[in-house]
Amino acid sequence: MTIELEKKKDSNDYPLVAFRVSQEEKDEIMQQLEELVEIINMNKSEDEKAIRKNKIFVEAMRRGIADIKKGYSKLKQKKNK
Repeated sequence: MTIELEKKKDSNDYPLVAFRVSQEEKDEIMQQLEELVEIINMNKSEDEKAIRKNKIFVEAMRRGIADIKKGYSKLKQKKNK
């Protein structure tokens, strides 16, 4: 029996997602992310790993897109009635 060791992931293992925003929008988003990371990491226990901005950003995108999609789906249903 052989046990395969998992290769430690580096930045090349993750594809890059990019889009353009104004400097003002970028600054606002980064400020909000940094504040949220600080709040979450202040409330974690010592044995938990620190949360990174990237993880929060991905979760925010998922939730935000789902909420926006839900809103537009409701509008579409109203128009079709």
